[in-house]
Amino acid sequence: MSLFRFTVTSTTIEVTHQARPAQYTNWLLDLNGYDHTAHREIKRAMHAYLDNNRTATARDIAVEGPGDMWYPVFWPIHDCLDYGGDPQEVRRNAGKFLGLILWEVMLARNDEWQFTKYPKDMENEDFYVTHYYSIPRYIHAAIGERQHQNRLRHGRTSPGPEELARQLTQKWRHG
Repeated sequence: MSLFRFTVTSTTIEVTHQARPAQYTNWLLDLNGYDHTAHREIKRAMHAYLDNNRTATARDIAVEGPGDMWYPVFWPIHDCLDYGGDPQEVRRNAGKFLGLILWEVMLARNDEWQFTKYPKDMENEDFYVTHYYSIPRYIHAAIGERQHQNRLRHGRTSPGPEELARQLTQKWRHG
């Protein structure tokens, strides 16, 4: 269990499939043909980022500082799609492919993440920016802090926000 969508009716749906599988497979063939080690290294870099952060977007992971320069490990994504066409289209497709690789990584995680999507450009795009949130380290931590403050405000004892978050995570995992 790793990737979940929360609905407006407070239900939870586990996501188990790759987004845009046909497009992803085609681009992955391009990447593997360009550099057979790149996919593994990109996923390693993404996992390392996710291990140390509570929220993420593909841009958060790939972009070095302010601006749009990617870390070198991610350059093969762009380079494998550059067949001499429109540079802006290559750049857009590279960003989409980056997001699809991140989706694959999220499906393989051992910890739980929730995501939200929003359109990057409503008029010209059908791909969405996906923002991921660690369920135990972001969502449960925030709820644990609120529960802790509420207990103290009402004169009750509290085991502390970390313990309350841990309890929420255990309840989440075991129903």
